[in-house]
Amino acid sequence: MISRRRFLEVGGVAAGVAAVSHPLLASGPGQHQTPADSSLPSLARSESQKSEASPVTREGRLELAEVGMNKPGIAGPAATGSQTSAKEQMSQAAAPSIGGNSGQNPDLVVPQILVVSPEDARVYSQGLGEARIQVGGERSGGAWWLGQFREDPGFMTLLHLHPHMDEYFFILQGVLSVYIDGTWHDLKAGAFALVPRGKPHAPGNTGKEPVHFVGSGSPAGFERFFIELDEIAKRVSPGPQFGAEVAKIMPKYDTKPLGPPPRRT
Repeated sequence: MISRRRFLEVGGVAAGVAAVSHPLLASGPGQHQTPADSSLPSLARSESQKSEASPVTREGRLELAEVGMNKPGIAGPAATGSQTSAKEQMSQAAAPSIGGNSGQNPDLVVPQILVVSPEDARVYSQGLGEARIQVGGERSGGAWWLGQFREDPGFMTLLHLHPHMDEYFFILQGVLSVYIDGTWHDLKAGAFALVPRGKPHAPGNTGKEPVHFVGSGSPAGFERFFIELDEIAKRVSPGPQFGAEVAKIMPKYDTKPLGPPPRRT
């Protein structure tokens, strides 16, 4: 027969190992909270149940009892002073991270399944190119947008920045030239680029073949820019007047125009 004191020490070590080895429990205080609608059953016992609990079940197997949750080395909910049992910690350790949100703000909405067919894309002219917006804020809850783009030779945006949006580029075919942080970068197929918010940049096609790429940004909102761009492209040919009219609408979509892009040297 294992004494209750010895059992509690063993249970404490087991809970400590589980806490350190699983991201849900090793994230530290305040970094992870189990959502209120979790389907995991509550295994915490009342004070009266704890006092009557036996460390050995009827089948002769050890049963984890309440352990010293404030002992050093035991992370997770215990570190915040909660009375979660070791048995509950072991159950949580066996459960997968909900939505991959471990260590992040628990108030963030868990993404839902989203499937968008090519036919669902909204297609807009860019003058010397085309924008196919597949995901906008209405589908992502305002978190991000995504589209597939074609830019023909000679296409070039103004130098600009986005005060509140991070922008992403993944090249599918051809070469996309992007000016950022004082340098021109020629992005070939398979290349990826992140332009953080507030960074001046200017993407375009300085080559002889069309470039195809996936563009995205977070948060959403900038995708609505292409609706007005399409209207301009229908009545104004690419050139100085086209650029001037585009510059007028940019500030409406978290975009600050800074003038023509620097020349390549």
